[in-house]
Amino acid sequence: GSATYALLPRLIPSLRARYPQITLELTEATSSEILDGLLARRFDAGLLRYPLLDASGFDLLPLDRDDFVLAVAETSPLAARDAIALSEAAREPFIMYPRAKVPGLAALAMMRCQFSGFAPQVAQEAAQVQTIMSLVASGLGVGLVAGVARQVVPRGVKCLRLTDNPPGFHVSIALARRAGDQSRLVQRFAEHAQECASASHHDS
Repeated sequence: GSATYALLPRLIPSLRARYPQITLELTEATSSEILDGLLARRFDAGLLRYPLLDASGFDLLPLDRDDFVLAVAETSPLAARDAIALSEAAREPFIMYPRAKVPGLAALAMMRCQFSGFAPQVAQEAAQVQTIMSLVASGLGVGLVAGVARQVVPRGVKCLRLTDNPPGFHVSIALARRAGDQSRLVQRFAEHAQECASASHHDS
């Protein structure tokens, strides 16, 4: 879902202009569903959260590097700030990702809390960023979301930059395909996606 905020709007128009003969059929799915779809050959390629818990059987091309931010309700005292150490929010109830639906993202969010020295008190679970933001706006807790989600923050929510990010810890988007896939179509898509991601990094 978060690929729709910045990466896809940049990737799709330029891909269609460059390869007008390619027909795109897009499907929104969780990272786990994408991996299953690749193995079942329902998908040629997928954009998913990276790193993965288990990447065996797939070739991964990291595209967008991002960091978690903390989504808080505008009514929260924390909203008076623009940045916070995650450890300072240790006593807050958290909206977390369900392991059954998004195991990789759930593990990353839990690990990020542990890096800041605490295990979060989970008040509610939600798989989609938009749902997490809505629950945060409702005052049910705070949530860790990828920084790119700041482009679509709903009314009643503020995203705070985290000041205690561990060195080398990121939440990225990667292009996944079946290991050893020699399809020229998929290869051209991967090359174009990498070019788009590189251009985006240079612009920012």
